[in-house]
Amino acid sequence: MAVIGIDLGSLNSVMATVQRGTVSVVTTELSDRVTPSLVGFTEDRRLMGDHALAQMKSNAKNTCRYFKNILGEVFDASNSHLKKEMELSLNNMAAVSPNNVMGYRVQYRGKEVEFSAERVAAAFLTKLRQVAESSLQKPVSEVVIACPPWCRDANRSALLDAAQIAGLKCLRIISDMAATCLDYGMYRRQHFAADRPHIVAFVGVGHSSTSACIAAFWADRLRILAEVSDCELGGRDMDYEIMKHFASAFEKKTKMNPLSSLKARLKLEDQANKAKKILSANSETSFHVECLMEDEDCSGLLTREVFEELCSKTLVPRMETLLQSLLTKS
Repeated sequence: MAVIGIDLGSLNSVMATVQRGTVSVVTTELSDRVTPSLVGFTEDRRLMGDHALAQMKSNAKNTCRYFKNILGEVFDASNSHLKKEMELSLNNMAAVSPNNVMGYRVQYRGKEVEFSAERVAAAFLTKLRQVAESSLQKPVSEVVIACPPWCRDANRSALLDAAQIAGLKCLRIISDMAATCLDYGMYRRQHFAADRPHIVAFVGVGHSSTSACIAAFWADRLRILAEVSDCELGGRDMDYEIMKHFASAFEKKTKMNPLSSLKARLKLEDQANKAKKILSANSETSFHVECLMEDEDCSGLLTREVFEELCSKTLVPRMETLLQSLLTKS
């Protein structure tokens, strides 16, 4: 019997286990270390992970993404977090019955069906369990799951329920910052003093949220001194700034707004994410989307300077506010 740890992300998820005293990442059927956090529905089956990703552009309205971000949430029109998640979903996120909880409305087996985020997450966790069992060649029934610090009791409770539906006994839900601290300190204990703390700050920018903490390490323990998070600041916001930049140029040229089309938006999103990654190590990159709308291409050059300028308007001030809050708390 194996115990696995799951980092359930809004874009991708990762599993790991301890083997022979070391932590090993569980690989997927495609020998990848990450699984896209997606659940798709077709006329006759459910698609998970890479299989859902392969059909996302052609089956967008029946593909559920960002379910982690709405687990346990009840629809509230004044909630800016939920409003943003619905805007960035694939036009299928909705309040579902019973109790108006957040979920998805999709076409499955020839009819419209509603699924709560909890049920979608349970289906995805079931797939992760099956992948882990196939990779490790042994049953998996116990799990530790990481979640962001912004998660409330309702979010954690829904995550526990999803794990139980998936046939997993959740030993603990751990903050992803606490998991980061444990990973950092586990292999550095010999460098820490027993009577004097070693202070380290950690910042984790995920796809949809950002977390940060300051921790103190001793030879035999650690303590998190302060922890903050922002559930509306992440890598996808950087992608969206790039998307808006090229969508604006495309609209000036063609009089068509690609952000109004789900299919075109997904094309822009895919290219924006690639451009962001390239700019992390290069000063410029080309941007090209073939046949974005009505056989019109979208092309251009994006420099790191322009990218930083795009992010400086709203994202950088928000990051500065978050980090200042961390320093104040510590």
